[in-house]
Amino acid sequence: MNKVLWLCKSRYMGHDVIEDRYARLFEIPTCLGRYAQVRGFCLDYRLAKAAAIPADLAPAWARANIPRTLFVGWFIQLLAYTRRFRPQAVVASSDCLHVILGALLARVFGARFYADLYDDYATFGLARVPGMRWLYRRALARADGICSVSRTLGQDVQQSYPGVPVLVLESTIDAGMFRPLDKAESRQRIGLDDVGAAKLVGICGGLNPFHGADIVFGAFAEIAAGNPDVLFVIAGQPHPDCPIPERDDVRFIGRLPHADMPSFFSAMDLVVVPLSNTRFGYFAFPQKAYEVLACRTPAVAAEVGSLALLFESLPDVRYDPDSSSALAVAALRQLDKPRLLEVDIPTWEDQAKKLAEFIR
Repeated sequence: MNKVLWLCKSRYMGHDVIEDRYARLFEIPTCLGRYAQVRGFCLDYRLAKAAAIPADLAPAWARANIPRTLFVGWFIQLLAYTRRFRPQAVVASSDCLHVILGALLARVFGARFYADLYDDYATFGLARVPGMRWLYRRALARADGICSVSRTLGQDVQQSYPGVPVLVLESTIDAGMFRPLDKAESRQRIGLDDVGAAKLVGICGGLNPFHGADIVFGAFAEIAAGNPDVLFVIAGQPHPDCPIPERDDVRFIGRLPHADMPSFFSAMDLVVVPLSNTRFGYFAFPQKAYEVLACRTPAVAAEVGSLALLFESLPDVRYDPDSSSALAVAALRQLDKPRLLEVDIPTWEDQAKKLAEFIR
């Protein structure tokens, strides 16, 4: 496959894909460029014009904001870009709309079509638009292949679309970034050099019920009762439905730059990797799990979906995602006698190579 068009949204998990060179939506097409000529096109849902694309990325990336003509003008820009590039394969990620547009482009230009599902897009808010789910499922049914972020989602896709090849392609990490760092230096870097001998329990990422933050916050009192030396450190963007507990043993440090996350994990004595017991949680694969493990920090994880499968060999560090008490028991056990999960973590290069072989 000589030419591949990678279609995705511009904003992903609170980051700008191009400017922040962030995670799956940037890393996979970039590494895929070693095996094919790849062009990335980001659709931006914001009306305000984004910053110019960095010079070193401009040859391989393009972006379109919603113009005054809204989706019509948006699609015309995408159509013109694809006509100039003439891809043999289109890979669409991000949400239902991108998968639908990717399938349409592939059909118009006679290219093969692949959908990349980093979540169950049918659970996203955009899927509530009338007709969106129907068009999305139709696009998946006609795909030449589907990439799934987790084994559980992959199994569901295989059952829903028999005959369509499926590749499990987990989101992973930048191995050069996520590694064990000195604990004292890490605490100083993120403003925690005043905590003394406190045991730090970290919570970060999606601070909302979908990601199980309500269960985590509900466990604070029981954890503190079992270990009064604990300090809960919370990083991220608070959600209205999940207010941060007002406690003396809680330190909220706000949202950290992605580059500081290795320091955050290395500064902790324990990190909670939560998920909700929902369809979203069952099919998700939190990239954060690999980040924590790469930093060699003990963790407790929700016993749901692919996250439970990842921690299958350590049942004592898993907890019932509906029970704050179960989380407290697992956390206190890990604080008392920490256990690390030994697992081979793939690189983005590994994942891109799998994708290259899949679409070839």
